[in-house]
Amino acid sequence: MKKIEKYPLKDRFVALSKSASILVVAIGILICIGWVFDIPWLKSVLLSFQTTKINTAIVFILSGAVLLGVDAKKYQNIFYLRRLASLFILLIGILTLSQYVFNINLGIDEFFIRVSQTASDSFTGRMSFASSVCTILIGIALIWLDHPKEKIRDLSQYPAVIVITISFLAIIGYVYDVQALYRLDTYSTMGVHTAFGFMLCALSVLWARPDEGWTKIITAESAGGFVLRRLLIPILVIPLILGWLILLGAKTGWYETYFGLAIISVLITGFLIVTLLVNGEQLNRIDQNRKQAEERYRNVLDNLMEGAQIIGFDWRYLYVNDAVAKQGYQTKENLLGRTMMEAYPGIENTEFFAILTSCMEERIPHAMENEFTYPNGKKGWFELSIQPVSEGLFILSNNITERKHAEERFYLAVDSAPNAIIITDANGNIIIVNSQAEVYFQYTRQELLSLQIEMLIPERFRAGHVNHRKGFLSKPYIRDMGVDLDLYGFRKDGSEFPVEIGLTPIESHGEMLVMATIVDITERKQNEEALLKLNAELELRIFERTAHLNLTNEKLQNELLKRGQAEGIILQQNKMLSELHEITLDLLKQNSLERLLKRIVEISAKFLDAPYVSIALFDTDKLVVKATTQNQSKMLGQRLGRKDAKLSWQAFDSRKTVVLQDYSTWVYRRKEHEDLPHYAVADFPILNGDECLGILGFGRDKPNYEFSKEQIQIGNLFASMATLVLNNAQLRETLREQSIHDSLTGLFNRRYMEETLKQEMSRAIRNDHLLGIIMIDIDHFKNFNDSFGHLAGDSLLSQLGQFLQTNIRVEDTACRYGGEEFFLIMPNSQLEIIQQRAEFLREGAMKLQVFDNQKTFTGITISAGIAMYPQHGTNIEDLIRSADNALYQAKQNGRNQVRVAM
Repeated sequence: MKKIEKYPLKDRFVALSKSASILVVAIGILICIGWVFDIPWLKSVLLSFQTTKINTAIVFILSGAVLLGVDAKKYQNIFYLRRLASLFILLIGILTLSQYVFNINLGIDEFFIRVSQTASDSFTGRMSFASSVCTILIGIALIWLDHPKEKIRDLSQYPAVIVITISFLAIIGYVYDVQALYRLDTYSTMGVHTAFGFMLCALSVLWARPDEGWTKIITAESAGGFVLRRLLIPILVIPLILGWLILLGAKTGWYETYFGLAIISVLITGFLIVTLLVNGEQLNRIDQNRKQAEERYRNVLDNLMEGAQIIGFDWRYLYVNDAVAKQGYQTKENLLGRTMMEAYPGIENTEFFAILTSCMEERIPHAMENEFTYPNGKKGWFELSIQPVSEGLFILSNNITERKHAEERFYLAVDSAPNAIIITDANGNIIIVNSQAEVYFQYTRQELLSLQIEMLIPERFRAGHVNHRKGFLSKPYIRDMGVDLDLYGFRKDGSEFPVEIGLTPIESHGEMLVMATIVDITERKQNEEALLKLNAELELRIFERTAHLNLTNEKLQNELLKRGQAEGIILQQNKMLSELHEITLDLLKQNSLERLLKRIVEISAKFLDAPYVSIALFDTDKLVVKATTQNQSKMLGQRLGRKDAKLSWQAFDSRKTVVLQDYSTWVYRRKEHEDLPHYAVADFPILNGDECLGILGFGRDKPNYEFSKEQIQIGNLFASMATLVLNNAQLRETLREQSIHDSLTGLFNRRYMEETLKQEMSRAIRNDHLLGIIMIDIDHFKNFNDSFGHLAGDSLLSQLGQFLQTNIRVEDTACRYGGEEFFLIMPNSQLEIIQQRAEFLREGAMKLQVFDNQKTFTGITISAGIAMYPQHGTNIEDLIRSADNALYQAKQNGRNQVRVAM
């Protein structure tokens, strides 16, 4: 198993640079100690060698310190000190060299320590000419080493290489005892440890930035870098050692100088041959390993589910795997060697190609999602990771078309929902809203997305809502918000409106989101208040009537007391009042209009001692009998014109009670009463303000039994009850209609659709019948809204709803599914019939003319998706999903068409 290196190669070179810097500082310090305490071997190693001067030692200390502080730029003080030290080194070198060139003495040689002059040293304390040159070069290299531009930093390696060359020659001069290599004249000699110090200093400069300049060739993780690191030291050292050994043999007299030269030539040749053989074997092994690695990587790339491709600098495909070919509807053979422009004409004009160009030129990675249009016009979404490589660009692509389509359907479903939907993150920031939320709160979508959810709540509730939000996230589950509480939304203009809110937790990518479904219940609240007001009016009227009866009863009691017959009648009246109160409570509990009217007939017959009672309600130009006593049940449903019931119409027109005490002899008596003895008759108008809703009629079967004044008052009381009962029932019916109808289009709403589809599905399963559904969507409705305004969009929805309602069968059901989507339920129908109906509706929509604000809009198109039970789904969810997928295919393939589920 290959050992894993603890530190990368470049880090090891940096560590070598630090070590060399420390060693340079140590050499400088030891030389200084030698001069301060006059220790000869610290100054010159051997007494026969040249000494290293104090100024040179100071240069070593400063150079090592500067190199130790490389990459300490974030510490500004250290950076400035290093820069100052580099300039000081350069200054020492320039001043010393000037003394040699101009033959002057500036007094800097003995500035730190005064030295006694010797015969071999005419310039007391002065560093050699070569040392001064090396000092200047080191100073320049240190200044350039910290430059912000890489090209300038690369220049620092040139003076370092010159210093290494001068130092190396001096060391060879000492090894081979060739004074010309370390001594320019009698008085300018470089000491051996001076040469070592400058060489270490220059090497430290090269190693300080191993990934720049020439050094990056050595540190490269490539075959060239590997071979260079293996051969560089042997090539430099071995010939030097061999030459020294041969020279030593010649000096000791073992052989002649010419023989030694021949031997060294052979040895060096042999060394080079061995080196080449070893190098060749290493290169073969590296090449084999590289091929194996490339094969492994190629196999990995070929078997990736994601697409992998390499694009050259000339935009040619250098490599593609099978996934790329499949994603592009191409073959690998058709792509390899061709340019992107040849494979996909026009791609050079896209934003995607501009991003690729930027990555190619600036050598920067990039990640993105991109919608790609194929040459055949189809579109797909891809998640791309673009990475610059030595060949050009490496691109990983993942086909996310299905995910994007799912997201699009989700957003479409959310946006077309009939109620407001707002999705927030854990901090209450709004991240998704639909169109209805814009309508409810009067903000634009962009404004809503910049708000926190608390801004849509009245200010008095905001502080508490933050805690409620945190509490919900601690125990998230689907529930209604603020059960049994009155909740309000807060519009942009500062107004409030009552709402109901359902909360649904959604987990997405490890984050908990909250979806709030908001229903504006302003209209429902108004209707509920109207119902409460109506019940209060009913109770008030009954109270007033009861009070009037109490007064009448009191007068009657006084009158009867005078006659001495009070006791029995008073008890009877009290019983009647008690029963009236019970009747009132009973009527308020009834919900069915038919039962309410029947109950009024039964009770009033008893109270007025009239066996014949009926209620007829006004409908267009007739009075329709809605309730009767049992003995007149044949009259139910009769439509009475003015000639059929003159007495009832007289009460209707006059809005006053009409009483006929001897009906049996009246010339206009109704034909159906000939078989039923009617003597005294009373018709009471059922009044709602100035409007007459119908007639409450009474008849007696005994002669000479007239209606008393008190009984007429009771009859008016029951007529008032009938009025309030009718108003109450009508209001309840209105509320019911509103709960199952869409107010804009007049069609049934989604709630009713779901209930109806459930019933029709059960019926189809039970009777083994077919059931078809059609999902319809208005094409480009959002663009229509944006171009002509929401009012025009509402007109379009309303008129299309009317069009659908008038062009379906009686047994079919048309609903508004949400937003611009509609839903048709067609029970017991063949697929061909449903297809014909869908095509008829599509063609009819194209001829539709939408009128709004004196403007006419034409050219409306719709798309439709059809699904059949049991062919496309055996349950409601599958059936709707199939129709939705068919609708999506119709949209994807150009719109204005009908598609059947697959």
